[in-house]
Amino acid sequence: TENLQYALMDISLNSNRFNFNDLSSFVPDIDMLKGAVGVQLQASGNLLQLDVNKIVLDYEKTHLETKATIKNINDIDEMTVSTEFKNSIINQADINKLLPEYGIPVFEKLGLVKIDSLTFDGKPLNFKSKILLSTNDGKVSSDVRMNFEKAVTEYDINFTSTNFSL
Repeated sequence: TENLQYALMDISLNSNRFNFNDLSSFVPDIDMLKGAVGVQLQASGNLLQLDVNKIVLDYEKTHLETKATIKNINDIDEMTVSTEFKNSIINQADINKLLPEYGIPVFEKLGLVKIDSLTFDGKPLNFKSKILLSTNDGKVSSDVRMNFEKAVTEYDINFTSTNFSL
């Protein structure tokens, strides 16, 4: 099993309609996700470094595109993720269709939310992220550093808006 981390993988997935209900009977924890998504995925590497060259997700009117590098998948304490979103649009109402149990508020006045850029770099619980979003009502950007690994969460969040009001 020690050599498994070096095993090379090439992963390719292309589905116009992947329904979460089909998977939730095998993976009960994803039962919170509803509906069907179009997905394209291309990745290669091993458990020490997996290069995800393309992820495209389409759900209703939402379109997400990203690429990522995931390191140390086999060691959750040392796993890191570096990802960058581009050419992405979120229709807020789609979030409630995908996650109906949570009653996430929708600000219809904002319209579609365009992700001009979004990066994430670090461990799942200790990371930095930069976000630039555009809406019908202006732009929002943030520079975030969060560390949930400490006994007391550490964070540094800078938030800027331009022509933006709720």
